[in-house]
Amino acid sequence: MPLSSQWDNEAYVSVHLVQEMLIKAGIPKRLGCMICWHPEFRIKVPKIDGTGFTEKKVDFLIEDHTRHISFLIEVKSAKQRINGDARFQLVEKYLYRSNIKFGVLIDPFSIEIYEYGQSKPKARFKIENPNHIEPITTFLKTFLDTIKMRTIAIHTSKGGVGKTTLVVNMAYELARQGNRVLVVDLDDQANASLSLGVNKADD
Repeated sequence: MPLSSQWDNEAYVSVHLVQEMLIKAGIPKRLGCMICWHPEFRIKVPKIDGTGFTEKKVDFLIEDHTRHISFLIEVKSAKQRINGDARFQLVEKYLYRSNIKFGVLIDPFSIEIYEYGQSKPKARFKIENPNHIEPITTFLKTFLDTIKMRTIAIHTSKGGVGKTTLVVNMAYELARQGNRVLVVDLDDQANASLSLGVNKADD
């Protein structure tokens, strides 16, 4: 579909597409210390000639502690769309140097999400109309829901201190609240497994 020339401007794409998408996805600009946007986030990357480092700016670092995730966003315009150089810059420079796990490339026609260390997109969405935010928001929310796993480790070498009881009760309560829970039992006695009804002793 033809777009107005306003979409040729990265600042316009940022305000009318990216920021609207984030807000509608439940990631407001600031929510106490739980959610925060960092515009023009600075990252040190090596100079091409190898003589040191230079500072680059990625359009946003988003920290969402409600989902236990941080991700970078690099914005492109209708005039300067996502291309191989933009993908290389995000994956090989920004994600690598910032140690942020996920990065988002977005222009008025498409959105691509990359994971640290992976050259191919983890998810991709074709934008039919950048003025219609809802489908783009749904795509982002669906992706975030697939990666918001939190790992909790309970460990001590002392026996009889309640490790198994704590793990089983935490798993039960989290599951009762509607979360999908995986319990990994690394104790040779396998009491957590037995408590949850898994008995492989006969095998």
